[in-house]
Amino acid sequence: MSELETIRRFEEACLTREIRDDPSALGALLTEGLVEVGSSGRIWTRREILERLPNEAPFEFELLDFATERLGESVILATYSCVLMRDGNANHTRRSSVWVFAQDRWRMHFHQGTPCGPLLSRPEYPVNETDLEALVALTRRTYTAAFGASLDPEDLASHLDETLTFSAFERAIAKDLFVFEREGDDIVGFAQIGEVEIDTAKTKRPAQQGDVELRRLYVAPEYQRSGIGMRVLSNALNLSLVREADAIYLDVWTKNENAKRLYLRSGFAEIGSTSFATASGEASDPDLILVRTRS
Repeated sequence: MSELETIRRFEEACLTREIRDDPSALGALLTEGLVEVGSSGRIWTRREILERLPNEAPFEFELLDFATERLGESVILATYSCVLMRDGNANHTRRSSVWVFAQDRWRMHFHQGTPCGPLLSRPEYPVNETDLEALVALTRRTYTAAFGASLDPEDLASHLDETLTFSAFERAIAKDLFVFEREGDDIVGFAQIGEVEIDTAKTKRPAQQGDVELRRLYVAPEYQRSGIGMRVLSNALNLSLVREADAIYLDVWTKNENAKRLYLRSGFAEIGSTSFATASGEASDPDLILVRTRS
C-alpha cells in the first residue's frame, strides 16, 4: 500500500461511525498532543475530541482531491475536500492534517477544516452548439454503458434515436435548467432539472404546484465513482429553483445501486414505482420514484 493510500485510509477511518464511537480505536490514531482547529475557529484538544465525537449525529462522507506531501522524514501533510451528507444536506470543507510516525504507526497530530459552502464548481446554463453536441454524445454513451446490457438491442437503438438526440436536447435546453461539471473544456457530468413530468398520482406523495424534477444526472463512465456525481447533485440541489420548491422528484432504475445509494444518502426517499416503456413493450424491471422534501 502506498503512502498516500495509507494516510487516506486513516483519514477515512477517523470519519467512520465505528471508529468515532470507540474512543480507544480513535485514540490510537491520534497523538497525545493533537490539536484540531474547528470550522468555527475553536481549538479542540485530544481529550475534548474523544469526548465529543461519540455524541455526533451520523453522516455519510466522501473525500475528494486527496493529496499528500512529505514535510520531513516522519511527517506527512494531507490535504483534501470533504463532503459530509447529514439529514439530506451537503456540507463541504477543505481539510488538512499533519500525520507523524510515532510509536510504530502514523498518528494525526494536527487537523483543520475550513467551510467552503456549496460544491459549486462551474454550474452553467447557456449552452452553445459545441456543448450541445458534447452533451448528446455523453448522454448516449453513458446510457448505453448503464442500460445497454439489460435492453434488447432494438429497444436500445430506438431509445437512443428517438429520445437522446440533438433535437431532443435542443428542446430540453429551451425549457429546463442544466448544471455541468467539466474537466478542462470537456463536459464530464450534468444534471437536468425542470417541471415534474413523472406520474406521481399513485405515489405516497403526489406532486404539487411548484415541485420540480431531476430528469437526468449523468456522469461519463470513466469519471464515475470519483465524487463527480455527488458534486453535480449538490450543485443541482443548491439551485434557487430547487431550494424554493417544496419537493424534488426523480426516477431511478431499481438495479442502479450506485445511483440509488447516492440519492438515498442525499435525503431522497422512495415513494413508489413506475414502468419503463420500450419499443417492444415494458421493461421487466421498474423504475423507483424518489422524492426529497423541504420539511
